[in-house]
This record gives sequence, C-alpha cells and structure tokens, in this order.
Amino acid sequence: MHFRQALTFQTPIAREYMAVMQATPYGHILAGVQILCGILLLLRLFVPFALTVIAAFLFNIYMFHLFLDHTFSPPALIVTVLWVCTYARNRAAFRLMLLPKIPASQGASAR
Repeated sequence: MHFRQALTFQTPIAREYMAVMQATPYGHILAGVQILCGILLLLRLFVPFALTVIAAFLFNIYMFHLFLDHTFSPPALIVTVLWVCTYARNRAAFRLMLLPKIPASQGASAR
C-alpha cells in the first residue's frame, strides 16, 4: 500500500540518485533522522537542534532541485515557510549558536 504516488524526476541523473538513495540503508537513515526531528518539533524538545538539522535537509532539497532535477519543489517551499515561522518563535535560542566563540586565553588578556 502506497500513501503517495511515486515521484518522477526530469533528468536521468536525478532518477539515478534517488534510486541509489532508496536502494541503500543510507536513504532509510536519512528518512529516520527526518522523522525523529519532526517528532522532536512536535514534542517541543531540542527545538534548536531539530531546526538546525532540518535546515540542512532543506538546503539539500533545494540543491537537488537546482542542480540535478532542474525543477521547482512547492512542498519544499511550504516546509521552508513553516521552518521560518518556527525559527522566528525560537530565535532567542539560536543567539549563542550564532555568536563567535572567544578562547578563554584571549578573553583574559583583553581585560
């Protein structure tokens, strides 16, 4: 039983790439990580971590469509909008991640 129809891709290289992803455990691991991040977001646990991992997946999806399939992905755009909304609600948690880390030896000599 299939819940959605099979994806079709415009270029042979995109079809080959997806066939390899589906035929190897690597594709299953990536799908599992996506599901795990979705569960973490639904449970509101480790939200900054889950958003960071999902951002990497979104970047990969956009690069796949830009360079391999040469198409536009409306589902990726919808997920990106949802990601931005979730990020906006949790942006304070990202402050420390985006600040440069100053080594302790430099911080002490600056005083």
